[in-house]
This record gives sequence, C-alpha cells and structure tokens, in this order.
Amino acid sequence: PPTSQLNTVLLSGETSGASVLKLVERPDSGGTCCSQSIQLLANHFCVEFDPNRSIYHYDVTVASVKENAGEGSSTPALGTGTNARVSKSDARAVVKTVFVDNPQFFSDLQVGYDGEKNMYSPRELPEGSYTVKISKGTDVREYKCTLKFAAKIDLTTATIENAIQALEVVMREYPANCRIARGRNFYSTAEVTDLGGGVEALNGFFQTLRPTAQGLALNVDFSVMAFYKRIPVIDFLRQNLGLQLNAPGRSYKIRKLENILKGLKVRVTHTNTNETYTIFREETFDLRGRSSSKNNVGSTTARNPTTVEKYFYYQYK
Repeated sequence: PPTSQLNTVLLSGETSGASVLKLVERPDSGGTCCSQSIQLLANHFCVEFDPNRSIYHYDVTVASVKENAGEGSSTPALGTGTNARVSKSDARAVVKTVFVDNPQFFSDLQVGYDGEKNMYSPRELPEGSYTVKISKGTDVREYKCTLKFAAKIDLTTATIENAIQALEVVMREYPANCRIARGRNFYSTAEVTDLGGGVEALNGFFQTLRPTAQGLALNVDFSVMAFYKRIPVIDFLRQNLGLQLNAPGRSYKIRKLENILKGLKVRVTHTNTNETYTIFREETFDLRGRSSSKNNVGSTTARNPTTVEKYFYYQYK
C-alpha cells in the first residue's frame, strides 16, 4: 500500500493486548499551516509492503556435529539451543545448504535470517532437524540445523516492535550476504583506503527502519570502519610495529606485539583445512622436546633441538 497507509497499519492499528502507539502530532498540522514550503533531500525512504501478508517466525539452532568414535553415531558438539561455537558466516552457509539440499520444502523461497536464532519466512516451513556437510578446503564438517516455529506475525495486529524486528531482518538479508556486516552497518571491499600500520578503511552504509507519522521509513547513512588488512601476520607486524625478524627483541616491543595480536582472527596456511582461529593468549613452544626427524616430530622423549620452522615443515609438508 502507499506509505501514507502505514500509519494506520503499524502505528494506530489495534494490537494484540498491547497499547496503541500514538506519535506526538506536529503543532502546525503536519506543515499545512506554514506560509512557505521548501523541498529537502533526506536520507530516509518510505517503505511499502502488503499489510495483509503474515510473517512466520522460526527459532533456528545450528550446532556442529562430531563423530562418536566408540558408538559410530553423530551427536551435536553443542548444547541444545546455542550457536556459541558457530560463527554467523558458518550458520548462514549451513542454512543456505539446507535450503539447497531440500528443494521439496524450500524451493524458490527467500527468507530473512539474522545468522543466529531468528528466521522470518513469508510462508510456513516444515519444522525439524537437517544434517548437512560444509567443506572448507579439504576439511569437511557436519552441522545440524533445527527449525522450530516461534510465532505468526500478522502485520495488521502485531505489536510494532515485533513487526519492525521482522522487517529489519528481511531488509538486512541481501546486504548481509554480499557485504561485510557489522551490526546494522554493511561494508564493501570495492573502496579501500590504506590507513597505514596494517589497517585499512572500508566504505559502507548504515540502515535501520523507523516508524514516522507518514509511515515506515528506511533510514540510510554513510559509514566508514577500520579493518585489519588480509595479509600474512608477519607482514602485518612489519607494517604495524616495524618488526625486523633478525633484530633482538625488546621487552616493550614484545608486550606491544602481544597486545596487538590478542583478539586477532587468523587463518592458518600450513594445512589445507582453511581453519580460522582467534588469538587469545601467547603460546609457548618447547624446542627442547622437539625432534627434527620426520618420524618422531613432536616427540617429547627426543632431545634433538630443532627450530619452529623445521618443526612445521616436517610436520605438515
């Protein structure tokens, strides 16, 4: 419908047991009493949707599955109802794979998914659990995705908070799949500004839905955020600290290095698994207990000294 009708649909329609939201009216009758009118360009846009459609809300649980070697059965590695160890990107990949692998249920269906617990669909979905496998390089992981019906949102009677939350997730679905998402901000790698020190700035935009006296509006604004460059860790430390590998380490530089690396997300390159880890603390490596022999690399009984470089070479070559 025209956005002028959204005031009736969302802002002054009857709600299910909730109080009606009534916005404060302007003292000049919405500008009709002014002596002169001007046109302004604003960073918000009127939103149109069909108020007669319902939105179906589902709870989503994505859990990593590990194989029980003793029983030969698969069990979720996580507790029920938590996505704590599954990243948003992995959860989105799992849900996408579930839809592709089950066309009899999800053919030609577009949903809004926040990468965590909430999914909104224009039609009813079959409840249940689906097991899929996701490949990362040579590493194949199994996930269990569970869909459970939560609520039916009728846009003519729903509370404004529930309706806007559902529409917000739907509006964020497309940019979240093709840009770097940070909350309500979305960034593109097409425009990059080098800030030095191994850091770069990405341009993007911010978006949110707002109820107004004229109806529902999409507020869009320009946004810039700094990101670490996707470069080898050694190159990053060279750019950020001026690190020289052969120079003697100074205690203050080591402390600074630890602070910079803490919380940094890194992807390993010595295996084909394409694994990603987050650095939480420094790790020690006992060179005295490592052997340079390929047959007993990592053995704590051998006392043949080696270097970290040789250890990884013989272990993973």
